[in-house]
Amino acid sequence: MDKDNNGFYNVVIFNGETSKAGYHYPGLAEKLKEHLSKGSVPVYLHQSGTGYSPKPDSSKLCGELRSLDFNEADKLIMAHFKPFGPQGQFADMVLDMGKPTFGIRGQGKKRKDGKMELDRLISIDFLPG
Repeated sequence: MDKDNNGFYNVVIFNGETSKAGYHYPGLAEKLKEHLSKGSVPVYLHQSGTGYSPKPDSSKLCGELRSLDFNEADKLIMAHFKPFGPQGQFADMVLDMGKPTFGIRGQGKKRKDGKMELDRLISIDFLPG
């Protein structure tokens, strides 16, 4: 995966067609826009088998998201991701090898249609594979 001259990768952070969490696209897009309006969105490394905690661990910071792009027709959310922090070099290496997955950690409630309505965004997780 290639990065631009400023060190950012163009990545898909949410695909409504393949989302395992089943987030409701418009609600998630609104929460991400709200979060980004306060500055960049931090991204944390999550490795399989370590479980989730309700609060992100700063030692697992691996980058940030900026300039979100929304493709409502395909229910995609893309972003510019820049690796940095304690796990930034690892994230850079994974991105050079392929396409990682990003996870969205949040709190919400299930809607009548089975989709999750996000009330609170906790963090964006980098899932190396």
